[in-house]
Amino acid sequence: MKKRFGTRRMIIAVIAVVAIAAVVAVFLSLQIKETVEIGAVLSLSGPSSYVGEEIRDGMLLAVEEINTWGGINGRKIELIIEDSQTDPQVGEEAFKRIEATHQPLLYVANGSEVAIALAPLAEENRVLLFGLAATAPELTEPENEWAFRYFPTAKDEVPPVLSILEELQVENLGMIYIDDPYGRSFFALTRQEFEKSGGRVRGEPYDGKTADFTEQIARLKDAEAIYVVVRSGHLKDIFEQLRQEGYEGFIVAAGNASVPSVR
Repeated sequence: MKKRFGTRRMIIAVIAVVAIAAVVAVFLSLQIKETVEIGAVLSLSGPSSYVGEEIRDGMLLAVEEINTWGGINGRKIELIIEDSQTDPQVGEEAFKRIEATHQPLLYVANGSEVAIALAPLAEENRVLLFGLAATAPELTEPENEWAFRYFPTAKDEVPPVLSILEELQVENLGMIYIDDPYGRSFFALTRQEFEKSGGRVRGEPYDGKTADFTEQIARLKDAEAIYVVVRSGHLKDIFEQLRQEGYEGFIVAAGNASVPSVR
């Protein structure tokens, strides 16, 4: 139970930062509207739906509380929520629908692939985009002046994992990762840093759609440890399959493995 409340507190803390950013933006904005509108393009279905649902629920709680206090400068916050289906193209279409009918003050999106796809649209429309649970470094490249991130990147997550592997004296590491900006950023940094210390890394990417990891596991079965960087909705599948396939080495995973639904 403590873990579940911990996750909720984390989500609310994330939204608090977004709300503060919204307050600053309101002071700078010349929009004259009855409400402060925030567009949210979230993965409410698909393999990252758990993350999108948590962010949505945290935002709804925060908005309810802020509106109870009188809103922002007397103006209530209104959320316009669309489902990206964890698909960049669907996310782009959702952004365009919201922009055509509402032109909100800012947008929130989760997932690296979706957030990166929305960054050019944010630039084009000169509207703020906040990436939550979006780790890929491309999101906040210099050309994306309107895109911001409130979430750790591979540079934050990989070093503690490498420290654990060092303590375990692992020299032969396997890695199963999603073949998208998120997974590739983790694999590139892990391989770079692990091989600096004399270790060996073998990577097995997957397309983000399959829930069958038996082939990847078979090719890495002799690895002393396997580092798992996959979508939240696939974590249970891969952990179960590692056990079923008789993998006997150490298993480490990215931060999304800490969510209660995986336990």
